[in-house]
Amino acid sequence: PNFALESQGEPLQTGAMILAKTTSKPYQSHRACRLFGVSFRLPPMGPNIVIKGRTHLNPGQCWAFADFPGRLDIALSHKANITHVSLGHITKMVSPTSSISSAPREFSVYGKKHLEDEESHLGTFLYDQDGDQLQTFKVPDENVGSYDFVTLKVNSNWGNPEYTCLYHIKVHGELA
Repeated sequence: PNFALESQGEPLQTGAMILAKTTSKPYQSHRACRLFGVSFRLPPMGPNIVIKGRTHLNPGQCWAFADFPGRLDIALSHKANITHVSLGHITKMVSPTSSISSAPREFSVYGKKHLEDEESHLGTFLYDQDGDQLQTFKVPDENVGSYDFVTLKVNSNWGNPEYTCLYHIKVHGELA
């Protein structure tokens, strides 16, 4: 199961949720779009897009943030023994520019049992820009633990100087 899925929950119970207070703010482009001779700015997508559980990823339909480390805090749908994390980004073949320099490169994952707890480091991983759009990373056995909250810290991207885009995240394991 994916414990970072917004729709994962019992009836009358919510699934996973983004903790907006501690999550990085969306990147706001300073460029204006033009349509039928009218200039306007598109509002940035919020981080909730990454826990929607979409199977088809479209260019631009991502949560973009500036600066490093980018931080995404998630309250999981259920307390889980976390064994794997999956990260998704469009592939170069789907990208209109044939580049995905905004894809995360190195990222770290942390778990917490309670919001006020210190973070437990679960692992640091490398997203392969030439790999599949959804890549799964195994948490080292010695770091597997039971957590209610997960933090993703994106430490670098593949070269975009302005922002990093995240399309999808999954947190896998077993119910605690």
